[in-house]
Amino acid sequence: MSGPGAPGAPGISEGLELTDADEGLLEAYRKKRMPSPIIIKNCVATAYFGTLLDLEEISWKKYGEFNPLSFAAAKFRLKTPSTTALMFASGKIVCTGAPSEDSAHEAIMKYYRMVHSVVPSAVCLDIAIENIVGTGFLGHAVNMDQTFEWLKSQGYVTAMVGSAEPPTPRDPL
Repeated sequence: MSGPGAPGAPGISEGLELTDADEGLLEAYRKKRMPSPIIIKNCVATAYFGTLLDLEEISWKKYGEFNPLSFAAAKFRLKTPSTTALMFASGKIVCTGAPSEDSAHEAIMKYYRMVHSVVPSAVCLDIAIENIVGTGFLGHAVNMDQTFEWLKSQGYVTAMVGSAEPPTPRDPL
């Protein structure tokens, strides 16, 4: 296994993935200065509905928010799972706020059924988890310089590493 969470990674602890955001649980680990399980706070998923969408019609019929003068996407919310989605006219959707990967998939499917009831030609394609945000307590301090160097040696840090000096402008030929 390589990458963050891999054995030998400096300042990174493997943990059990939990889906409920119980801050009291973390506090108990902080007091004992022991590594805690990782608690997922937000899972971001995307999908493609395979067709162009009339955002005005969908948001009108399904109680979304759409103001094309301020933003190009329509905003929709679900109570269960508690998520917010941005739908674009291209047929792409970005769903945020899910507390787990399963609930992100469930939310995407609910948004898909919502769209399919208005646009029967819509199909749900390419569901992907794009980002997961979690929290936990490592039980010790993290040496950020050492962690950065380890991440760089593993190939995780490439494009964001630059020189301290701004690039010099090139002479036009």
